[in-house]
Amino acid sequence: MTQRQFLQECKRITKIWNKWRPILGLSEWDIKLHFYEDVDEEDPDVEAWAHASFEYIRADLHFIIPKTITQTLDELEEIVVHEACHIVVKELQDWNTCGCKDQFDMKREERVVTMLSRAFIRVQGIKK
Repeated sequence: MTQRQFLQECKRITKIWNKWRPILGLSEWDIKLHFYEDVDEEDPDVEAWAHASFEYIRADLHFIIPKTITQTLDELEEIVVHEACHIVVKELQDWNTCGCKDQFDMKREERVVTMLSRAFIRVQGIKK
C-alpha cells in the first residue's frame, strides 16, 4: 500500500463518518478518528474498533487501513456505522457495576450493534 492509497482510504472513511455522525446523534461528542498502517498481529481479523467514555462524551474510532482498503463502499459504510453504534450503546455496557463482563456479554453487544447498524443503513434513504 502506498502513502497515497493510505490517505485516500482515510478520506473515504472520513467521508462516510461525516455522513453518519449527525444521523446517529453523535454530533455533540468529541470523537477522533485514528488510522493505522499495520495489521494487529495478535488479532489479524480486526478491521476497526471503538472506545468511548460516555461520561465525558468522548470517543475514538480506530481503523486498520490494510483491512478496510479491500472493502467495497457498502461494506466500509457498514463497518463505520457498526463501530459508531458501539459509541451509542456504550452507556448500557457500563451498567454492569460488578465489573464481571464476560465473552457472552461482548457477543451480545456485537449482535445488538450489528443489528442496529444494518437497520440504520437500511432506512437511510427513507424520508419523513
